[in-house]
Amino acid sequence: MSISQVFDMQTGWQFLTSGPHTLLGKNSNLALAFFNDELKRVHFALSESGITNPEDVKKLHDRVLLSEFGAPQVQDSRKAMYVFSWGTIVSACDPRGGQSEIVLTWQ
Repeated sequence: MSISQVFDMQTGWQFLTSGPHTLLGKNSNLALAFFNDELKRVHFALSESGITNPEDVKKLHDRVLLSEFGAPQVQDSRKAMYVFSWGTIVSACDPRGGQSEIVLTWQ
């Protein structure tokens, strides 16, 4: 996988970006979040032609995740969370930041 950019936060966190890739049948860009050289989270946003509004992107994420995993264990107006023994998958929208993404976090 080719890395597009590296952001070193000078706190132990480093973010590497890569893409575009095909995930769950959609185009996607990834951000890999490392803490002290250990991969902790994977952030990505799916894209579909004509969908640019963060709320609409979240709806796309929710539809795809519902199709793949069924109903989420936790859901409110800002996030849908799937809980597994290895970690979580969260679809969330940050209206202040103007973005929507899916985050995989493991324990």
